[in-house]
Amino acid sequence: MQQPQTDWRSIADAAASIPNALYVSRADRTYPGGTSGHRALCSFIRSHHSCIIAGFAVLLGLVAVGLAPLTFINKEEISRLSTTVDDLNRVRDDMRRDLDKERNRTAAMEQRLNEMSKTPGKVSILSFKLFVMLY
Repeated sequence: MQQPQTDWRSIADAAASIPNALYVSRADRTYPGGTSGHRALCSFIRSHHSCIIAGFAVLLGLVAVGLAPLTFINKEEISRLSTTVDDLNRVRDDMRRDLDKERNRTAAMEQRLNEMSKTPGKVSILSFKLFVMLY
């Protein structure tokens, strides 16, 4: 008994006629809803590519021109703020110096008052004047 030989060519032809989604090109695909909006958008972009690039360049130029004055205005304001901060620091330093002088003066007067209170004869008028000067 002889076994029937398989006709591999007919089997290969039959397998080749079965569609395989992995090997179908984009142009051959069929979309379930008809023509895809994605395909139309891509086609529009491809056909107007140079116009889109030119528009984008013009838009970037306009943004740059709009931001340039803002940069100069901000530099001016920053300069004014810097001057104001410097002035405030100067005033603060002056106030600290004045406060230190006042503390030294108060300490000296308190020391004199203590010395005067130790000697009972001079206390009356001088201590009153010192008390008035302190408060």
